[in-house]
Amino acid sequence: YFFLLPNVCFPLFPVVDFATFRRTYYDRDELAIYQTGLKWIVRGLVHLIAYRFVYVYLASDPADIRSLGDLVQFVLATFLLYLRVSGQFHLITGILHLFGYRLPETHHLYYLASSFTDFWRRINIYWKDFMMKLVYYPSFFALRRHGNTLALVVATIVVFAATWILHSYQWFWLRGGFPIQPQDGLFWGFLGVLVVVGSLRELRKPRSRAPARAAGWSGSLALRTVGTFTAICVLWSLWSAQSVMEWLVMWGAAATVDAYGVGLLAALLAIGLALGGKPWPVGESQASAPARAWSMPTLLPGLTLVALIVVAS
Repeated sequence: YFFLLPNVCFPLFPVVDFATFRRTYYDRDELAIYQTGLKWIVRGLVHLIAYRFVYVYLASDPADIRSLGDLVQFVLATFLLYLRVSGQFHLITGILHLFGYRLPETHHLYYLASSFTDFWRRINIYWKDFMMKLVYYPSFFALRRHGNTLALVVATIVVFAATWILHSYQWFWLRGGFPIQPQDGLFWGFLGVLVVVGSLRELRKPRSRAPARAAGWSGSLALRTVGTFTAICVLWSLWSAQSVMEWLVMWGAAATVDAYGVGLLAALLAIGLALGGKPWPVGESQASAPARAWSMPTLLPGLTLVALIVVAS
């Protein structure tokens, strides 16, 4: 974990599972692995450029929030700033692909999650697998004799408590402090409760034997996706606030309705409904054979880089 090649440049590093790291070494055609790595490197660069745009032009201080538009922009920007992490992680795993390590994807369309359990599966997938392997499964099977429901609830709570403490530990060795703040506890607590509720609903939901329907737009799925994204944005703004009181005070700006705020909300709702109604896959499959030299999957990373160079110039 601490001595993989990209770790020289990236102190914040995905939790790479050693067994997966060894098992995926040149386990498929080498050119297919390289193509995936190049695609993820370019995707990571796009995420980092988008992060810079959000950081420079959209992110603001809660003390400067005066209207509904300022409030919506602030809440949205706090969640969009996570593009820095997903961009770096795509870049890191893409580099490792160029050395033959066909590691799985680290993030997958986490802004389009349709539930909180779906969000947990899509964002920072390596961390989720790490918590499941070392915290959730030992806790669940230790408590299983008391019933699956109790074991699921307690194990999930333990996972989010451990996630809170370990994120504070990461902050300690990156920044020198060990934050244990009320807003951190509220963020991880609310998120843990929402994931528990979603897991219980999935546990009690009967499995359907009907064939899967064609992948088309769904109104109920779009509403769930928009609702999940909105709730995560609100929670993320709480996590990013300096104090709970500061976070509560800034919501008073919603009473000052302006045209920018109404337009921004309408645009976000339209985009969310249009994109959120499609059943997006939880993960991305990697090709076992290289794509043809002149096919779009092969050309797209290079064309994206050319487009970025043109825009920069």
